[in-house]
Order: sequence, then C-alpha cells, then structure tokens
Amino acid sequence: MREDTVRLWRSDFSRGGTDALKASVAPGPSSVKSETALRVVAPLLEEPVANRPNWTIARMRAEIETREGATISRSQPSKALRKKFPLPAAAAHAERAANCQRGRSDRLASAT
Repeated sequence: MREDTVRLWRSDFSRGGTDALKASVAPGPSSVKSETALRVVAPLLEEPVANRPNWTIARMRAEIETREGATISRSQPSKALRKKFPLPAAAAHAERAANCQRGRSDRLASAT
C-alpha cells in the first residue's frame, strides 16, 4: 500500500468519517464478473419461493456459465449478492452471534 493512499483515506475520514470512506469509489475497471453474476442470479432469486429450486453456489455458477458463457470463482456469486443485497446491521450481528455460539458449543463438546 502506498503512503499517498493512506493519506487520502485519512483525509477523507477526517472530513466525513466512515461515511466518506464508503462513498469514495475506487478507480479502475468495472467488475465485469460481478455484473455478469448479478445479471443471471438476481432474477433467479426474485422468483416466488414456491416455484424455484434451491440455489446453491455451485448451481448458480453452472447457471451463469450456461447462460453467459463466463466461468467465475466459487466466491464471486456470494460477493456480488452481498454488494447488491447487503444484510441489515441487526441481521449481520445476529448471524455473527449465532456463528460465535456455534463455535463455543463445538469447543465445549470437544472438551468434554
């Protein structure tokens, strides 16, 4: 990381806090693979739940490759969906808490 980058971030933060850091757009090309993933996956997930199959990451990747001819990594659909449909803060907190609780109970079970 360059010193100039850190200076820029510190300047943005001092002017507007974390909101200013989130508002700044990093230069560079658009995320082609994320856009491709969202173009295919978003309509699939918007279908009524009763009529749609369970979409796993592997199935999503296969569908993206079938429809768009693009191969993407296993993490790409998840990253794209998190950008488009971020978890509300309360839900994200509850999810982390549940994961922590699961981790604790696993450790307790293995210790006994």
